Amino acid sequence: VEETFVSPEQDMQESPQDEMDPQELQRMLRELAEKNYLLGNKFFVFPEALKADSTIALYFNRDLSAIANEPDVLIKGAFNGWKWRFFTEKLHKSELGGDWWSCKLYIPKQAYRFDFVFFNGDTVYENNNHNDFFLEIESDMDEHSFEDFLVEEKQKELERLAAEEAERKRQAEEERRREEERAAMEADRAQAKYEV
Repeated sequence: VEETFVSPEQDMQESPQDEMDPQELQRMLRELAEKNYLLGNKFFVFPEALKADSTIALYFNRDLSAIANEPDVLIKGAFNGWKWRFFTEKLHKSELGGDWWSCKLYIPKQAYRFDFVFFNGDTVYENNNHNDFFLEIESDMDEHSFEDFLVEEKQKELERLAAEEAERKRQAEEERRREEERAAMEADRAQAKYEV
């Protein structure tokens, strides 16, 4: 099951693009697009250095890919070796000219690696010759601290489930006790009627 890649942090997170002069930003993005196209790179990101807990713009050149003739371009990805926060996001034709498509993505603070492929929304994939694309992320996390984080998250989930189960049992016991009291009151009423 794919999750939509929207995060509360994403809405509040300012990206470097938001702080730059729009003309300067366009000039930089056009230079990056031209440079990456000439190198045969299928995509680039801005800013070029990915940081955890930030928003990036990702640009993909459909023309250089296996989905060159497809009408829809989507990215499917996750973080940390496909272990964290799966998502699918639609790309839109960018203002860069050529066949560059783009979207904004939020990089979670627990991420140290970004794994992804592009596809047409169906069965045609651009997946780096079956190696999937990935980018390293500047982060406080690494593979070991992320594994520790997953263990902590699992423990929190188990504790939450145990608390919910304990609450269900408590409520069931309370309901059983009330039923017993009602039955005892009914029995007392029946006994009183009988005696009268």
